[in-house]
Amino acid sequence: MLLKCCEDFNYFSPDSSLQRLMVRKPMRVYLIYGSGGGGHKASANALMDVLLQRNPDWDIRTINISPAVGAEGGDKLYNLCMEKNWSLIIPLLHKAATFFSPFVQPLIKKRMRDMWSSMPEADVIISLVPFLNPSIIETQPGAIHFTLITDFTHTEGHPWIQDHRQHILCGTEECYEQGLQLGLPVEKVTRTSGMVISPRFYQSLDRAELKEISMQLDFRVNSITSLVFFGGVPPTYATRRLVVALLRKGHNVIVICGNNEGLLQDLCKLKLKYPELCLYLKNFTRDVSTYMQLSDVVVGKPGPGAISEALVSRRPVIMLAEGGKVMDQERSVMQWVEANNLGVSATRAQEAAEVSKERIMDMQRAVDALPENRAVFEVAEIVETAAKNRLREKIRTEKLAHEVEIDLDLRDNNALLT
Repeated sequence: MLLKCCEDFNYFSPDSSLQRLMVRKPMRVYLIYGSGGGGHKASANALMDVLLQRNPDWDIRTINISPAVGAEGGDKLYNLCMEKNWSLIIPLLHKAATFFSPFVQPLIKKRMRDMWSSMPEADVIISLVPFLNPSIIETQPGAIHFTLITDFTHTEGHPWIQDHRQHILCGTEECYEQGLQLGLPVEKVTRTSGMVISPRFYQSLDRAELKEISMQLDFRVNSITSLVFFGGVPPTYATRRLVVALLRKGHNVIVICGNNEGLLQDLCKLKLKYPELCLYLKNFTRDVSTYMQLSDVVVGKPGPGAISEALVSRRPVIMLAEGGKVMDQERSVMQWVEANNLGVSATRAQEAAEVSKERIMDMQRAVDALPENRAVFEVAEIVETAAKNRLREKIRTEKLAHEVEIDLDLRDNNALLT
């Protein structure tokens, strides 16, 4: 009888806590972005690339939350406004989103729960979107939550800091101070060395490679090379005016047309009509870093992502805001760049084209003196630390549960023996 009881009792039975612990699922991380503009998705992809490189066994997913919460139509309208340069409409869209947000929160939460129900439970969720953070936290209470702010500051038009449960990751000192002023505890506010951008921007080409590529483009050797870059959805007519103004001033011009096929076709016609122009056109590309390194200056909008990419590439910037129209979340970018002599602003294409080579060289010295932005690697380390702490806590909890299970089994077997 004693022998039979000992044979039946198995400390490592298939359903035991310890064995479940030994065969753990991979750490699961979700990166949440929206489809309005391209900056949120670019930062999400950048962080995913670094996390996967360092943790190839993790399950890391980028999730476009816009369709799930019914915001896809609004994002398409926002992108259309960007393409058409209808900058006066964009603040109205932000105000409408802010006004209606409290009324639609119950529906948004329901849709989020439906989305989560079709997916495995997350260990860590990193939000790269404004407006939705309280709902994301409430519908996934079991996960560790971070909000990676992709703007220089929290603004009324782009509200990021919304809930005391958020752990915000800030790329600027002003944003860090805002987090504290809005009541978040200091341990929930983390300052990084800049904005999160793709690790590709940290890979420098040597002079010989740059010279060879420049020769292939058939650019003039002693002319200024300007990269025209407005992000994923550049405005058609504003970009064309800028390109023409730069070409008239004798610049070599590289244009990233992004997802704006109409702009690409329009500029292709210009190139065909005047083949002698030093003009190189590119549609959407993940190799923006190479074109930045080929250029002397980056000309475009004062977007936080595009400006940060230029500065990590060690290139000064010319920020074009036609008619002085600047989006709420871009105003602080422009002010910071100008205050540190890293670039200049222009309200007309002609004004942007007239920035002299001497002025560009002066700004270049300020850019070269900037401290290094390592934010994407810093955020990866923060996420890894949180994930490892969560794993340790789970192991501790499951070990305790396993010890209780063994104790109960021993008591049951002792009862049988007696």
